[in-house]
Amino acid sequence: AAPTAGAASQEKARARGGAAAKAGEAQQGDAGRGQAKKGAEEEKSKADAAVRAGNPALSDNNFGYIQARLRKQARFATEAEIKRSEEDVVKRLHDSLKVLGDISQIEAPLTAMVSKFDSLFAKNLKYIKAGEPAESGSGSSISPNLARYQVLVSSIQQQVAYLVSLSLCLENEKEQATFYAATKSIFVELEDDRIQFLLAALLRLLVEKEIEQSKKLEDVLDEGKNPSNGRDRSSAFHLLKYFALHEKHMETIVNPLMDHRNPKGLMKSIDHLSLTQDAVWAVSFADFKKAPENSDKGFEFKELQSEFAQSTTRFIEFLKTDFVAAIKEFRLPPTVQKLLSHTFVTIKRRRFAVVVDGEVDQEVMCCEPIVKVLVLGILVPMLRNAKKFAGKMANFDGEFEKRLEGESSGVKFNIDQLANFLERMIADNFDSTTEGKLLKRTAKDVKNELIAFLIAQMHDATDDIQTSLLFSVLKSQYQIKTKSVQLRASVLMQLSNMFKKNMNKLSINDHDLVAEACRPIKAWTDEEIEQEEQRELYHTFMIDSRFLIKETRLSICPSSFCPVPPSLSTEMLSIKQQFGVLVRSFRPVEEHTRLLEECLVQVTCELKAETFDKLRKEFAEEIAEQIRPGRDIILANKLMQAQEKIQELKELDLREEELFESLEKVMANRKEYSAYLSQMYYGMRQVEAMKRRHEKDVQQALASYEAANRFQLTLQLPSPLIEAAKDLGVQLHLESAAERIQSREEFVRNANVWHHKNDPVMTYPMKKLLSRKVVVRFADADASKLDARELRVTFHLRGDGVDVSLLLKRHTTESVLQKFHIAEASLRNLQKSDEKATIGFPEETPVLVFSQTKLVEMLGEIAAN
Repeated sequence: AAPTAGAASQEKARARGGAAAKAGEAQQGDAGRGQAKKGAEEEKSKADAAVRAGNPALSDNNFGYIQARLRKQARFATEAEIKRSEEDVVKRLHDSLKVLGDISQIEAPLTAMVSKFDSLFAKNLKYIKAGEPAESGSGSSISPNLARYQVLVSSIQQQVAYLVSLSLCLENEKEQATFYAATKSIFVELEDDRIQFLLAALLRLLVEKEIEQSKKLEDVLDEGKNPSNGRDRSSAFHLLKYFALHEKHMETIVNPLMDHRNPKGLMKSIDHLSLTQDAVWAVSFADFKKAPENSDKGFEFKELQSEFAQSTTRFIEFLKTDFVAAIKEFRLPPTVQKLLSHTFVTIKRRRFAVVVDGEVDQEVMCCEPIVKVLVLGILVPMLRNAKKFAGKMANFDGEFEKRLEGESSGVKFNIDQLANFLERMIADNFDSTTEGKLLKRTAKDVKNELIAFLIAQMHDATDDIQTSLLFSVLKSQYQIKTKSVQLRASVLMQLSNMFKKNMNKLSINDHDLVAEACRPIKAWTDEEIEQEEQRELYHTFMIDSRFLIKETRLSICPSSFCPVPPSLSTEMLSIKQQFGVLVRSFRPVEEHTRLLEECLVQVTCELKAETFDKLRKEFAEEIAEQIRPGRDIILANKLMQAQEKIQELKELDLREEELFESLEKVMANRKEYSAYLSQMYYGMRQVEAMKRRHEKDVQQALASYEAANRFQLTLQLPSPLIEAAKDLGVQLHLESAAERIQSREEFVRNANVWHHKNDPVMTYPMKKLLSRKVVVRFADADASKLDARELRVTFHLRGDGVDVSLLLKRHTTESVLQKFHIAEASLRNLQKSDEKATIGFPEETPVLVFSQTKLVEMLGEIAAN
């Protein structure tokens, strides 16, 4: 059972709080955990009072208490209702996936408009002088393999199992730096829900793998370095820090603590005490002597030591009051809460052997790695980089930033000493002086407060990362904006080297896309990589996040729980199978447990039994009541079967407490699955809302591209801008380009052509073209084999000219005899020809001979129609 909402019963959560409090009482000065215990006990009494309403005789260890709780749950979550809801969710989800194929049809006008934009843009570039041409050989060494790197980058973003497995293969600091650089670049856009939850899924899986490999609890999320190879012991710790302190979380994590204008914030308190009370803090006497305020004082040793003792007292008072209060004022972002909660649950399942003061205290000690993330991954980095997180870079004014500059800043010194204290608190590294001992005891109190803070935050979290990821992927199918990733060429070279070296450990199926993409790429040498590092060249890759539009096949990978195409999943689908298992199945309870549960709920009496024997006796009384005429004989039969099951349980030496625990798990499982189905329904509603919004987005995008294309036809600037340029005596690039375009009179810039949302297409019978004298004759054609009545000609006006197809239709079959393209330059020349001029296409071996003027006239009609 997890400390997440819906994942465990409230009683289990209260038990965790009680265990944490119990362990705290074993330590001297453990005020924080004592408060946690008191709060947990108050919550327990309130919840129990609600369950026992009208029956104060109930206690936790009798069947009446379980009966009351089962009856309460049965009102909204029976097993049959849950199963029906599960089937409904599966059907709705499959239906919403099947309609994704319609998106391409809805976006067809937009696709054509974008194609026109790209075509005009490419044409306009030749009229605009936009800088010197690129130097010869400016491409990177990997340019010939960009298509393969495209597959690599796109695949490892969608399927996080690749990067997780790669992190476990890193051999040295350099490889780990490449891993960090690639991961951060690929998942940099955390404002996008799909990217955020993909990185969260990566962290979730990476934490699981690292905990699985850890031998001791101290090894979990260890922020230190491995002395043998120089790499970080925990990649998960480093990436959790990156995730928590990302710009996305500025308002939720950074601002509440680091904004000096926030009256309840940490920086406000430090700034106030440093300036108005001349506070000087230090974790050791040696540090105290280095304080800016003490650098020019002529104190004797004893006098300065006395000052240090007084300073320590004030520092401890700040830690216990202002610091703890500031921490309690802010809340971790929901996704960070969920990741820490999952980490806590995974650590508990690992069951590390931990001994504290001679007693095993599993529950509380499982929070130690979580505290490490909060302190060393969030708080200390912000304090060490206070200028970044509390200055102008964080959109605060520059006054406070100025007070942080220079070695003489008392505010900066105190911030650094707070960071020193927190680091020593985690390492339990204080000196043996009187002040050191005081700080050590204070560190225990502060740490306990942080544990209580984290338990509360994790308890409120619902670990729905997997569900959120699924629906963020589905919603992204309706997002028009193209997603991209930028990576340095040198990072890509090192990344492909690492994949090639470890591919036998990284492949996820027999036809691995990444393995096929990396195989033809050469193994880059250190010299080649260093050469690219000096050039600092970046490559941009367009990520196909809308893969379901092309192929509506989806699988939830059992290894990473990422929604991916079947080609990127460890679960292989058959050719006829469209979807893998997308909805988690409900696990039904065992038959004997279900029978007992039904009887406990359906009996008319209020049970008081505490033992199996007393329960059988109460069931016997209920049976005698139900077999009377007009009563419920079916319930009586169930109760008789239940009596037999109870006797079997007794013969198996099952204790009453074990049955209570089993029923608790049944209720917790049912509650958790009901919450999961609610998340699924909520996600599907979001997808439907995104679908409705998509139609509006397409129309807005069409209007924008139409306006852009209209401008691109002429590049004619607004008159106020032209007048302003004349007043300043400058020549605008686009103004001269517009003049050149106007003088060329290009056919494809006909406004009628570009007015259409789709490229104009028209098909004419050959007889009509001959009668209008658009087609003069069939060149080199055998009249005995080709009949004009069987021929048709299709004209497709495009941005770069006209595509022409000659079609032959005999009986019910139509085939293409010839296809050719009339380029834009040729069309421009046709406009200037005389009435009698003809031209044959294709130019090398003409099949059709056109009247030049009649052809131009007809193409104009097509564009205007």
